[in-house]
Amino acid sequence: MIDLKPALQKYTEERDRPNVAGRYSISQIYAYLNGWQTPEDFIKGEKLDFISQFRCFQGTSKHKQIEELMKILGYKTEVKKEMKVGDFTIVGIADYLSDNEVADLKTSAKLYDKAKPWQIFQVKLYCTVFKKDIGKVAQPIYKSNSNGEPTDFYLKEIGSTKRDDKWFEKTMEKLNKFHNKVKKLHEKSSSDK
Repeated sequence: MIDLKPALQKYTEERDRPNVAGRYSISQIYAYLNGWQTPEDFIKGEKLDFISQFRCFQGTSKHKQIEELMKILGYKTEVKKEMKVGDFTIVGIADYLSDNEVADLKTSAKLYDKAKPWQIFQVKLYCTVFKKDIGKVAQPIYKSNSNGEPTDFYLKEIGSTKRDDKWFEKTMEKLNKFHNKVKKLHEKSSSDK
C-alpha cells in the first residue's frame, strides 16, 4: 500500500498561493462581501483540510479533461485576466470563452439543477472583466445505459447572466471597503514585525 495523502497535501500546497493584500480572486469576492471570509481570515490565509484537498484534486482533474475537449471544439480555455480597480486588482480565470460569452465550469461530483447565487455572481463579474455580453455556468453531464456504459456526454448550462457594468461598479465599491480593512490589517501586521 502506498499512502498518497502526503503527496496530495504537497500537490495542494504547491498550487495554493498566499493571499496578497490588494489582489482579489474573482472566485472569492462573493465570500468576502458576504462575510464568509473576513479581512482577518484573508490576511491569515486558508489551509485546506484533507477532504477539501481531495475534492480540489478531483475537480482539477475533471476540469483539465473538459478544457481539452473545449479546445478541440475551438473555445479559448483557462484565460486569465486582471483588472485594476482603484488601488486594488481583481483576478479571474475564465474556464472558456466564445465571441460573446464567458463561462465557468462546475465539476463537482454533485449534479446541480441550477447554479448557486455565488456562481452567478462570479460569471457576472467575468462579463465585465472579459467584456462579454453573457456569462454562463456549465456542468459536465454524462448519461448511461442500463449496463452503466456511457451513451451521452455534454455540458449542461445550469445558469446564466448578462453583463451589467453599473452592478459591477457597485460591487467594486463594496469590495473597496473590504480592501481598505485588509490594507489596514496588512499595514499593522507589517509594522509589528
